[in-house]
Amino acid sequence: MRFYEIWWRVTAMAVSKKTIISAVAAVLLGALGSALWEFVKPVLAWAWFGLLTVATLRLEILRDAMYTYAARNVGSDLEWISFTS
Repeated sequence: MRFYEIWWRVTAMAVSKKTIISAVAAVLLGALGSALWEFVKPVLAWAWFGLLTVATLRLEILRDAMYTYAARNVGSDLEWISFTS
């Protein structure tokens, strides 16, 4: 018997039915979570816009300033990382 044949048999025995079922369940749970997120995402976007409108009392200048501040500080926490030599 060759080495790869022995390795294949040992590996095949080591993978139990519980491991395979767990892996399949994890993939299915991930797919279910992704599908659920696609349905919930528009509702959350609408709720966030409504909350932001109420919080700023419909002052568009304040809301635009918040977005501008967030856009300018996107990478401020990572400024110490330099990708150039």
